[in-house]
Amino acid sequence: MIICPKCNKELARKDVPCNICGYSAAVTGEIVCFHKEVAEDFERNEELVEAYSSISENHFFSSTRKRKVIKLMERYVPLTDKILEIGPGSGYMMRYLIKNGYRIDCADNIIKTLKRCEGEDHYGLYQFDIMEHPFREEYDVVLLFDVLEHAEDDLSFLKRIWLMLKPKGKIILTVPALMQLWSEWDEKSGHKRRYSSENLEKVIEGAGFKVQEVKYFFFMTIPFIFAVRKFKDIIKYFGIRFGFGSEYNMPKYVNAIMMSLMNIEDLLSKHIKYPLGSSIIMVAEKIDQ
Repeated sequence: MIICPKCNKELARKDVPCNICGYSAAVTGEIVCFHKEVAEDFERNEELVEAYSSISENHFFSSTRKRKVIKLMERYVPLTDKILEIGPGSGYMMRYLIKNGYRIDCADNIIKTLKRCEGEDHYGLYQFDIMEHPFREEYDVVLLFDVLEHAEDDLSFLKRIWLMLKPKGKIILTVPALMQLWSEWDEKSGHKRRYSSENLEKVIEGAGFKVQEVKYFFFMTIPFIFAVRKFKDIIKYFGIRFGFGSEYNMPKYVNAIMMSLMNIEDLLSKHIKYPLGSSIIMVAEKIDQ
């Protein structure tokens, strides 16, 4: 169900005026904008946008995360499910899932982000304020890939996701892990926190979900991330700074080494559950309240 953001009555269709109050969503290209004023007021770190957009789909970070996500999707999400990805970034995960047979809606509060997703075989692109979104029991699955850590109030954010989902709908998400790895990079990225599996489970359950699976990954990246970020923290006192995207724009041989380590990590994950990692992936199911 889609409700009118102005009078909270059900809309007959997303692209026609409300027959109660006359509200009509704006349309920009392929994007249906429910809260365009939010998009126009929101200031986005363009350096951040360009850094994420420049990540190659062959980068070890994106390649590993794609493998982790598709394995969970194949276990928990039928191809017929209606799916919404919130915060698609450059759109690489959306394109990957489409190639694997899924049909996906994408949503963000920023029109420019959604423009990167135009021209793909998706159902729809929606711009809205997550705290005032128009969907009620509309989706089988909501995807949040490194999005939740940006929310000022993650519990309220997740409760709004709960409203979007059909009964027994699922949320699949990744988040950065371990506050011990917190650095200037997190601050520039707009992160409010990094998670442990315990505090992530707590906030997910508090929002009305039952955790079905939760795992750390990027275990083998921990010493590298810690060393690189602490090194940067030290040298900045001498007036030396690296560009924001420097952690992504690594030499090809370094990326190849990291890919090999991630392949080893994947093989070992069949036999052990990693106690830590620089990221967490989770599947949780909506429960009645």
